[in-house]
Amino acid sequence: MKRLFLAFPLPRTHEAWLSAWMEALKKELSFARWVKPERLHLTVFFIGAWQEEELPRLYASLEEVWSRIRHPITLKIWPDLGTFGPPRAPRILWAKTTLLQGDPSPWPLEVARALRLPRPQPFTPHITLAREGRGPLPPTLPPPPEPLPQPFSPSHLILYESFLGPSPRYEALRGFPL
Repeated sequence: MKRLFLAFPLPRTHEAWLSAWMEALKKELSFARWVKPERLHLTVFFIGAWQEEELPRLYASLEEVWSRIRHPITLKIWPDLGTFGPPRAPRILWAKTTLLQGDPSPWPLEVARALRLPRPQPFTPHITLAREGRGPLPPTLPPPPEPLPQPFSPSHLILYESFLGPSPRYEALRGFPL
């Protein structure tokens, strides 16, 4: 089984900015694992486990959906953080993002329908920075580096396979141009 998700790659400038902020955050936060800068991405839809022999159908379905909803978008990373999991020991620390142009709202429903998945749960697009928190976040956090990164327009969406473990990694399986 392949664990799959859709994400936008980040420009190198944004990876570097997030990496600098993560270095400051590491001194203040106790998370077991931090994402390597070259593995940062903006997750927009979690597909879940998928059988290898079903990949051709998945690719065809995603191509068909994407051809109908493809449009230019502009995204911005905000100097703000969120967490998934219990506040006393969050599972995931993530950077917040905002859509400035375009409307990806039909994606989850369209993708779920095309792949015959259950109706998607509410999902927060995010950039995972760290995993396995060992305590609550302090009331104040190190500020992000200045200047803040400029908004960006991704050129494509990527279908990734994730490999979890002590050092999670992601493999790009297919790209979908914008």
